[in-house]
Amino acid sequence: MEKITGELMELCVHADDVNRENLMTILADSRETEYGRKYGFADIDSVEEYKRRVPIIGYDAIKEYVERMMNGEKNVLTGYDVDKFCSTSGTTGVPKYLPKSDLELAKEGTLTEDPKKLFLSPFEGKRLMLSSYRTYPAYADRNVYLISEMFYKYLYEAGLMETDRYVGGKDLFFIPCEAKDMIYAKAYAALACEELQVLESTFLYETLNFFGYIKENWQSLVADMRAHRVPEGLSVPEGTREYLLSLNVPESRLKKIENECGKGFKNIARRLWEHLELLNGIGNKYYLTEDAALSEYVGDIPKQYYCYCSSESLIGIPPRLNEYSYVMVLRTGFFEFLPYPAEDGETFQPHELKVGELYEPLITNFSGLYRYRMGDVIKVNGFIGKSPVIEFMFRKGQVLNIAGEKIDSRQLEQAVYGLRENGIAAEKYCIGAVLENLPGKYFSVMAVPEGTSVSDEEAAELLDRSLMLNSPDYKELREAGQIARPDLILCSPEEYERFERLSGPEQNRSHGKAKHICPKEVPEDQWKKIMLGIRHER
Repeated sequence: MEKITGELMELCVHADDVNRENLMTILADSRETEYGRKYGFADIDSVEEYKRRVPIIGYDAIKEYVERMMNGEKNVLTGYDVDKFCSTSGTTGVPKYLPKSDLELAKEGTLTEDPKKLFLSPFEGKRLMLSSYRTYPAYADRNVYLISEMFYKYLYEAGLMETDRYVGGKDLFFIPCEAKDMIYAKAYAALACEELQVLESTFLYETLNFFGYIKENWQSLVADMRAHRVPEGLSVPEGTREYLLSLNVPESRLKKIENECGKGFKNIARRLWEHLELLNGIGNKYYLTEDAALSEYVGDIPKQYYCYCSSESLIGIPPRLNEYSYVMVLRTGFFEFLPYPAEDGETFQPHELKVGELYEPLITNFSGLYRYRMGDVIKVNGFIGKSPVIEFMFRKGQVLNIAGEKIDSRQLEQAVYGLRENGIAAEKYCIGAVLENLPGKYFSVMAVPEGTSVSDEEAAELLDRSLMLNSPDYKELREAGQIARPDLILCSPEEYERFERLSGPEQNRSHGKAKHICPKEVPEDQWKKIMLGIRHER
């Protein structure tokens, strides 16, 4: 059932008008800025004129402008008040700081929360947010946040959050502590709450981590609840500690946890929380591997793939449950699309897109970005009104490339997910390239369930075949001897956590998303040290 009604449906039906009006408003309100004067915003009276005058840009084109804004200058890129900046690592790992106006936050605020409330309206029980957010900047001298931190801080301060519906309220929602300590607090509170109905997270990857944590630590968690204690070394705020200690968990609940966890963890979610009805968090086909692993814990509990967003803009919301598609809601800026894989040329507005085609979004927003390249590639799956229903496909900059094969994240995910047919049900993985010796090759680490009988050597052969099946260029270069067979280590989820700490897919503090591609080249001897470091005698 679609949840696009009222104002949201009006935005879809009139997407062409809304998109154009957003542009005219932005140009009028920023015509006296330095950037506006440079490109003659005051004289632009049509979308076509805007495209002719204003160039398509990436971050490098505005980096110096943003630095000046961060130092307090006004009317540089935008006429709107900007005193906050989003921190994002992008595809290269190099930090970027993007301006965020209060006006844009206000436009985004209810855009995700209203449809989420419609999905959640049948459920009167408790919700638990598994991610956690700071309410203060990352740097003492600069007002910098992750976009999710900035967004939830705004929702809370604007009174748009129903904090009383969440387990632990504000004290468990905003926990500025180490990720390992935060997840302890969330797991403790979740196990204590029998009436839990909704589990939320920024990314559903965090929900997978949550169940993995309970799988490994349920006995110590039950012991702490039974002894009415929280470990002294835990770096959680005093309010959170007091909340956890205030939970008087009945012995009957503790015995149920012990009985159900003792039976194993397949479909554990409904066995621990019989009223659990919905999972909410960002997901897409790039995370099929993690989504399949999560389903082992949660069974057929519906998922609301929260939104399609970035630090640059909120772009779409899910019209239905259990689908990776998002309908664009054009309240937050002016959008145009460049056909993929073109690097320049004619762009199209949302209502002009063709079903089945691939495009790269360009964003003009209410915070000072003009025809800004996101680097995403999306596919159009249909329309609601004049607004496209789109699906995230992959990031342009996320590729593995040794000899010109350029395997993108979509092909990589298909290759790894395809290994399930051969008994390798990876829960998490990371792949990187080693180029110091010729021919170069891929190194990979994959977390697999206990009892996986495939050897590392067999798994490497299977990965090689799967990569060739999903990438004709990789196949051609492998057969020509220009790429060597990959090396692969299969490990437990706990070993994979050690791998993350030693090398690899960095997480954004206490919440983040899986990083499947190692962002920089790692020497072969370092990969081997990592492999030895994460393994123990089996």
